[in-house]
Amino acid sequence: TVLSKFGELKYVMLVKDQFTEQPRGTAFAQFKSRDAADACLEASEDPTLQQQQLSVDGRVMEVRRACARASGDSIIVPVKGKDNRNLYLAKEGFIREGTQAAVGVSTFDLHLRRQREKVKQKLLANLHMFMSPTRLCVNNLPPSLKDPQLRQLFKKHAPPKARVVESRVMRYMGDLDEKGVARSRCYGFVAFSRPEDALAALRTINNNPDIFTLQRRPIVEFSIENRSVVNRKKRLQQNGKTSKAKGTKAVPDGSSGGEAGQQQLSKRAPFAGFNAKKGDIKSGSKRIHKHLDHKVRHRDRGGAKGKGFSKKTGNKGGAKTKSGPKPKSAANKKKVKKYSKT
Repeated sequence: TVLSKFGELKYVMLVKDQFTEQPRGTAFAQFKSRDAADACLEASEDPTLQQQQLSVDGRVMEVRRACARASGDSIIVPVKGKDNRNLYLAKEGFIREGTQAAVGVSTFDLHLRRQREKVKQKLLANLHMFMSPTRLCVNNLPPSLKDPQLRQLFKKHAPPKARVVESRVMRYMGDLDEKGVARSRCYGFVAFSRPEDALAALRTINNNPDIFTLQRRPIVEFSIENRSVVNRKKRLQQNGKTSKAKGTKAVPDGSSGGEAGQQQLSKRAPFAGFNAKKGDIKSGSKRIHKHLDHKVRHRDRGGAKGKGFSKKTGNKGGAKTKSGPKPKSAANKKKVKKYSKT
């Protein structure tokens, strides 16, 4: 519509990204006459005319004459480095207030999206963090949603041949309801086997008013992962595969191996105490245990005498010793009276 002011057009083609299928901010346009193309170029050279005639949604276009494909290959600027962290996926699915996608979105959802962006920027400042192309982070979930329901939701809105390899709702493990189920954190993770399936599901479910409620819409974005953690998981999986291929089970350190060793590890004596495992103590830690004194259990508090342990006396039930408390001397009694008068 903007370019047709200068003359009749033959075609207009937007350049889109091959993976995300989103416009890259450039386009090609061909006029039917050379005079129309020259008039468009003259308007782009004049700042006043450029602001008035070449403005699209508040943005001023920069117009240049296109070169032939053969000569264009020789002037391409080589890209410096590669996006090994997939940072381009950080913008996928963001709803900005004031845009068409934000129409009807509640204030709470917009605020939550802004908070998520701030957290995302802080995490990506670490060079070990990267955007996973197959794992999605889903926020604003209903408290009653469970893992199978989350899997079914994404499988329904994903391509037919998509395969969901992970579906998990994060929960407060220390906060249980009446049925003994941990309370939901209202966010979770869903992983696909292929990046294109994850992208298709994100674009279908994210900010969809028909999924949950109109005022509470799902917030779907690509998950931020730690490369060192992912590599460690891969090594553990690879070690498990190699042990299964050899036909032997991985035996923990300190065991005798074989079935006898496994049975010995499974039978734990009541006096054995803490079972240490290799890798429990991190490098650089100053101490092994945080608490070395007696462990006071909440179930023993307020019980009958003879149960529990008293820190003051060191005896069970808080009983006093036979000798009793030491009597105060006469000098100490006089001091007490003297200070009490003053």
